[in-house]
Amino acid sequence: MFKSPSNPNSWRRYQQDLKRTARLKTLFDKLPWIGAGTVVIVLVVFILIQFTPSGLPTTEKKQVPGPKKGAEQIDLKAIQSSKAVAAGLLEAQALDFSPLLEEYFFQAEEGKFRVETAVEIGLQNYIEKILQHSLTLVAAVVVVRPDNGQILAMAEYQNLSPPVKGNICLKADYPAASLFKMISAAAAIEAKGFKPEKQLYFSGRKYTLYKDQLHKEEQGRFTRQTNLRQAFSGSINPVFGKIGIYDLGQNLIDEYAERFFFKHAIPFELPVAVSSVAGPEDDYGVAELASGFNKMTRMSPLHAALITAAIANNGRMMAPWLIRSIQNEKGEAVYQGQAVLLSRPIRAKTAQYLQDLMEDTVKTGTCRQTFQSLRRNKRFADIALGAKTGTINDEHDRVKFDWVAAYALPAEKEKGICIAILTVHGEKLGIRAKVLAKEIINHYYNP
Repeated sequence: MFKSPSNPNSWRRYQQDLKRTARLKTLFDKLPWIGAGTVVIVLVVFILIQFTPSGLPTTEKKQVPGPKKGAEQIDLKAIQSSKAVAAGLLEAQALDFSPLLEEYFFQAEEGKFRVETAVEIGLQNYIEKILQHSLTLVAAVVVVRPDNGQILAMAEYQNLSPPVKGNICLKADYPAASLFKMISAAAAIEAKGFKPEKQLYFSGRKYTLYKDQLHKEEQGRFTRQTNLRQAFSGSINPVFGKIGIYDLGQNLIDEYAERFFFKHAIPFELPVAVSSVAGPEDDYGVAELASGFNKMTRMSPLHAALITAAIANNGRMMAPWLIRSIQNEKGEAVYQGQAVLLSRPIRAKTAQYLQDLMEDTVKTGTCRQTFQSLRRNKRFADIALGAKTGTINDEHDRVKFDWVAAYALPAEKEKGICIAILTVHGEKLGIRAKVLAKEIINHYYNP
């Protein structure tokens, strides 16, 4: 085996020293270029950090940050406090946002302020236009993005004298009717293990609710078989009445109603009336509550839109926001609207079952004929459509309250919308809420 010479004066050692010296000389000759290259690299990294989207405003004006991933703890007080900042400024100026525009200006003691709303003004204008021709006494429409709570449109119409004071979209003066079946179905699925195909039974007509339709016996001479899917999509009152009495009970119904923010203030930049739940006195009252067949369970159109959005967003209810920003005269934002997780009323699996029920309402239920043109349109081949309808008369049968809660969900979640529409009809029936919903969805995806 070859060994290095130990003699430092040997010829081999002399040759090795020559090579080492040559390498060092080459390295020192290149040092200025290496240093310059290092400086360039550092500068490039610094520039990239400063000019990434986190350092400069995004090119998309409408982009809004979403909630933190995996956030389980929801600080409701913090959400309410944040909304109160905007609410205080707007309330002091008595801004009712009628008509709803993209921006407003007002003068306060602190100086001048600019308010930028989050509405899509083209959609807002379209809805206001079709409501003018709805032939209704009252109409209210709220359109929200389910994934971030952004209010895309909020329009109302009145043909009353004197007119109702305040924004109808935010009032909880109207019976929820069969929209409340979304709450009852959520409780039955999550707390009692119901599946869409669970067999159920009823007798009599679908839309009545008599005491003799509420016997527990599942089979008899005049008994018809159905399942939860059909009972929901067809809005069969006696089925939900029996579910309320024998499976849920008042306490469980109340629990799930409160999960969806009944009896609680909804944090928003404008005051929203609290939705109420009827207090049943007996089993029949529980049946009325579960099926939505009473006139004392009331909700606002905004609240109906949020419930629909929570189902469409896999059980995540986002806090609604109408105001994009409020800026002082220096251009500083004193309030900034953003996506905030408000509640998780149900699990994702429960929400998926409810989506099945709502989509079946469009395919075979109470919205089948109305939404048929959309389902046959190739543009909607990859857009999931779901809905729930509700209709009930007032105590004196003088007016009819007509609801629809609907969603359209493309594969791209940021393009999904949820709609809640209330129409009130007099002696003559105007355009139904579900027809208006169909037209709005069609316009939104085919402007």
